[in-house]
Amino acid sequence: MSDLCSLDARKKPSLPEMLATDASGSTSDPIDPVRFFGEVLEFGFDEFVFRAGDPKTHVYRLESGIVFLCADPQGSPIDTMSPGNYLGLGFLKTHIHSARVVLRSRVRAIPLEMLPQLIACDPGLKSQLDTATEREFNARREAMVSSVPDSALSRVAGFLIAVSNLNAREGRDPIIVDDTLPCGAVAEWLSMDIDTLASQLVELRRRGLIDHREQGGLFLANIPGLEAAYLESKRAAAF
Repeated sequence: MSDLCSLDARKKPSLPEMLATDASGSTSDPIDPVRFFGEVLEFGFDEFVFRAGDPKTHVYRLESGIVFLCADPQGSPIDTMSPGNYLGLGFLKTHIHSARVVLRSRVRAIPLEMLPQLIACDPGLKSQLDTATEREFNARREAMVSSVPDSALSRVAGFLIAVSNLNAREGRDPIIVDDTLPCGAVAEWLSMDIDTLASQLVELRRRGLIDHREQGGLFLANIPGLEAAYLESKRAAAF
């Protein structure tokens, strides 16, 4: 598929360069390039664009109306989305929040695989993606830390899996964890001391799941194995 923002000029101008033309043929304000993506859906009061737990298949731009982002379908809003805001962003494969309509709304649904082209056409989208990714990352971390029962090994494995997913969504290598994450901060996030964090990393390395990189940071040698270790450690901690 060709980049929608750089179409062959023989067919039509590239989307950022498409300009509205008045009756005299002169150009006016640029046409919104996002209008060429996806389809517009309409939602009534108290309907849901998506619910927590639904698989992510689209990102959504709010064209009109107001949508509450809620931690659960009937919960209090954690954010209010207005026209121009995007819903459904982040690095996880399923939604962790519900999008509840509080004022009749029109929403543009854009297939998730078109996100890179969409970012190229809408400069404001990247900051919204960063905010949504950080929100999901924090929610995943809090869920790992607060889940009971849990073990130190499952928390470290789960953290590495979350970093891998984040890297993949943002176009970085999902098997590399760079050395920009300070050990002290990671240990604090995971509610453990640095010695415990170090011992769990040594155990994961002993199992052949991770290794050190000469350039710094970690190499995730076996992501399915990390996922299995995460689940195995949680089950073991339950007994």
